[in-house]
Amino acid sequence: MDSRGRPVPLPLRGRGPSLSALIARVLSGEDPASVAESLLRLKIVRRRKGLYYTPSKRSFVYPKAAARVHGMNAFLGMLRTVDHNVAGKGRRLYERAAINPSIPVSALPAFYKWAEQFGDRFLEGADTFLQNREAEEKSGPRVRVGVDVCVFAGPADSRVRPRRKPLRAGRVRRRKKRRGGGA
Repeated sequence: MDSRGRPVPLPLRGRGPSLSALIARVLSGEDPASVAESLLRLKIVRRRKGLYYTPSKRSFVYPKAAARVHGMNAFLGMLRTVDHNVAGKGRRLYERAAINPSIPVSALPAFYKWAEQFGDRFLEGADTFLQNREAEEKSGPRVRVGVDVCVFAGPADSRVRPRRKPLRAGRVRRRKKRRGGGA
């Protein structure tokens, strides 16, 4: 990245930063030329002036076969977080959800669009944060860290009815305490 946070065009090989060096760091043991060709074929990167490679965009959507692998990897990450938090060893990792049980199916396309836009901005910030920390310290143990944003929706259920009064944003419905005789 340059000083403005934009990707720097990289040569395939060279003494300084190169696509081969990046591939070796992320996919050790893979042939950089083959990986570069795959990235070009998937339109993840493009050639610039025939010698340099630049990303096509900040993120991409995996093709179907690779999407399964990516999805399972994300699922494994989520399970590790839940397992860590349930085991209670060490500081709890962030894991939250916003769930509403009574959303009209007709509202889903607008929500999906909002989630994609907000999720992209959030993940770009997370990626920048992690890249800055990766560059700060050159020694010591390393670990793979990620953040996953995903939308989930259950099947439509005609038995679920809208609330009489919708909750205001940010409010949580609480049960009223019973008064009177206890056991």
